[in-house]
Amino acid sequence: MSKLRRMTALLVTLLLSVSAWTLPARAATTVYAYSAGTKTVGQTTYTWGTATEAPQAEIWTEVLLPTGWSRSQVRQTDGSGNFVIPLTYGTNTEGVTTYRVGVRATEGVVYSAPFDLLRTAPSVTVTAYSAGTKPVGQATNTWGTAKGAPNAPAWTEVLIGSGWSKSQERTTDGSGSFVIPLTYGTTIVGTTTYRVGVRAAGRTYYSNTFSVTRTAPSVTVTAYSAGTKPVGQVTNTWGTAKGAPNAPVWTEVLVATGWSKSQQRTTDGSGNFIIPLTYGVNTVGTTTYRVGVRAGGRNVYSNNFRMTRTSTSEVYYPNCDAVRAAGKAPLYRGQPGYGPHLDRDGDGVACETR
Repeated sequence: MSKLRRMTALLVTLLLSVSAWTLPARAATTVYAYSAGTKTVGQTTYTWGTATEAPQAEIWTEVLLPTGWSRSQVRQTDGSGNFVIPLTYGTNTEGVTTYRVGVRATEGVVYSAPFDLLRTAPSVTVTAYSAGTKPVGQATNTWGTAKGAPNAPAWTEVLIGSGWSKSQERTTDGSGSFVIPLTYGTTIVGTTTYRVGVRAAGRTYYSNTFSVTRTAPSVTVTAYSAGTKPVGQVTNTWGTAKGAPNAPVWTEVLVATGWSKSQQRTTDGSGNFIIPLTYGVNTVGTTTYRVGVRAGGRNVYSNNFRMTRTSTSEVYYPNCDAVRAAGKAPLYRGQPGYGPHLDRDGDGVACETR
């Protein structure tokens, strides 16, 4: 009996010892999330931190919308519960976005404290330059820098009667620099007002306004001819339109009603030209010509020059005394020996009888 009592007492002692001993409780999961707090619109940023007691666990960001929390980017914690997750919502929009980080832990889904990310407008400054003055027809550019807007759309705008109108578009380089051709009004004398626009982070930024004045080119046209040619023989005028390369060029003939355009060609890269003189080719007499060139939106003319067509007859009289001495006065146009140098009034009758 005493042995039974001793065993019972030992069992009670053992049970009391077991009831006093408990397993250590598992630590709760806590999510610590951090962010940069403020970032420029369009700039990449992240949340980072640790989910304690949640290694290799699914983890994600949530965004607070008017309708509640909405899941965004999903990643996985590393072996220590650390994480880095991009904050992508509202990247290109100014304003504040509220986030939190959720993790799927042993005890269920655990969230971090909410945190805010403020997106601010980028600090973009656009500075544009130009040559200021260029002759009509000559290529020119605007150049400058859109500071804070690398690899961004950039364009020129022209101020016309109804307001600003977009012209040429390019893209800034990695430093925000740009070079854009100024093409509006290239062939017109006058002043054009420009500005440069750049699109960055959902906003448009403009440069200073600037002007380009197109001036009339300094063009000088010099024309030559053989002076005298027999009737029917091909001849040309030749010369140079200095300052007017690859420009329209033509001859004009002085007729009773004024100047009349005849043959048209194009100057070469140095402004040189050769144009046939075709008016009155088969008529004895003198024709007055000039050469016109179109440059810089205006016409520029050469000196006047004459081409005298002589009879193909072998008879030649230097003056009317010689005609009278030969007994041929008066001479009529088309007769052997007739020439415009003998017909001062150009009525077709030379060396009239006195």
